[in-house]
Amino acid sequence: MEWRFPFYTGYVQYFSLGNPEEGGMALLRAARIPDSPEYLPLLASRMLTEGHRPDTALALLQKMMEGETDTRRKTSLEDRIRRVIVERDLQSMETAIAEYMSRIGAPPRRLADLVQSGMLARIPEEPYGGRYLLTPEGSVRSDRAPRERLKVLRKQ
Repeated sequence: MEWRFPFYTGYVQYFSLGNPEEGGMALLRAARIPDSPEYLPLLASRMLTEGHRPDTALALLQKMMEGETDTRRKTSLEDRIRRVIVERDLQSMETAIAEYMSRIGAPPRRLADLVQSGMLARIPEEPYGGRYLLTPEGSVRSDRAPRERLKVLRKQ
């Protein structure tokens, strides 16, 4: 099977139709085809994560790690796994913050408020060895992970 067909489908879904989930799923199919380019799994994981499918992206990346022998690619995959985990955690905490604000009528003062209110089971462990912080604006960030969110860059 030719990897370019699902790749083009993913490209159209993402860039033309603005659907990162479907774009990521198409690139995931393309990445699984023998002789597809090395960058496809990384691009698929970005799209899937942006499309709120980080668990699908993690499954893809972890499966790739199992058979990887090239040290450089393995290091790249390990870093991408950490980035996807951070993005998954940020998305989860942002959802909990929105729910907290809807129920309580005010933003949480600290992340522990989300746990105490039952919106989160626990504060996730930050994969870079740091911690997650609630910003004064009410968003969440890591104190160690790269600041740039895991999204595909688009022309404005």
